Amino acid sequence: MHDPGCELKVVGELCLGEGDAVLMEGARQLAKQSGADLLSVSFSGCGADSDFVSASPWPDLGSPEMADAVLSYFEEKGSC
Repeated sequence: MHDPGCELKVVGELCLGEGDAVLMEGARQLAKQSGADLLSVSFSGCGADSDFVSASPWPDLGSPEMADAVLSYFEEKGSC
C-alpha cells in the first residue's frame, strides 16, 4: 500500500497535523531556522523515519483549525 505522505503546518511554535513527534519538531526547527512564522512542511510519510519532501511559506489556511491558529498567533504577536 502506498503511503500518501504527511503535511505539517507550523504557526509560530505550534505544529498542526498528524505526524510523529520527531517530524513535528523538525518542522518547527525548519520554520525557526528559516525565520518563517508560517510554514507548510511535507514528508514522505507520517512516521519518524519519513523523508523530507518540501516546504512552503504559504500553508493552506482553509481549515478552521489552521485559520484559528493563525489568527491567535498574530493577535498575540500584535500588529502595527
